[in-house]
Amino acid sequence: MLPHALPTPPGIRMAARYSASDAQLSVGGDFYDALELPDGKVAVVIGDVQGHSLRAATVMAQLRFALHAYLVEGHPPARALDLLNELLIRSHPELVTVCVAVVDLHDGSMEVVNAGHLPPLLVSADGARYLTGSSPLLGVRLPSERRTTTVPPSGPCTLVLVTDGLLERRSGHMADSLARMAEVVAEAGTLDPGELCDVLLGRFDSAERGDDVAVLAVHLTREQDAPAG
Repeated sequence: MLPHALPTPPGIRMAARYSASDAQLSVGGDFYDALELPDGKVAVVIGDVQGHSLRAATVMAQLRFALHAYLVEGHPPARALDLLNELLIRSHPELVTVCVAVVDLHDGSMEVVNAGHLPPLLVSADGARYLTGSSPLLGVRLPSERRTTTVPPSGPCTLVLVTDGLLERRSGHMADSLARMAEVVAEAGTLDPGELCDVLLGRFDSAERGDDVAVLAVHLTREQDAPAG
């Protein structure tokens, strides 16, 4: 139900971690995806289907494959999410949050569309900052156009996407947890995607967790800008 491997085109490296809340299931309602698009860009996705049961996992798989298809067909991320929303409303009562980032490997720019999900964290040598800008989650009729956040080209950086199971606890506020996550990532002193995934799980995952967890980190190496040898 989740990718067997992440793409590895020149200029980008990725890592992902997943932990289902139900010990009897290897997957739940959280999901991630990464795919190379026909125009040479790369799309990365993280999402969370309401619930963490076998049904949530089944809905998750359907939505992941559908969104994958919409993006490969060439739909911009905002349009792809609108199509996914229509599919969800027709087929299932669940609510779903999704964040899609499309990376242009030629210049390192990104287009990010967030449908009610936790904001992605952009990490660079200058520190860590959240990419704000969101639209309603999926499963409800959209009153307006989805907002697309454009991130201009920069030096090497890593985009970190997580589901709320990593941070949400019975006590405490999500805003405080997000602030702490940004501090932890900045203090880690690395842009390596695998190391950042492990740092986050090591610092935030706990027995108190009652939800699935997905973490996806995408590092833009800018290797394509290096002069030929």
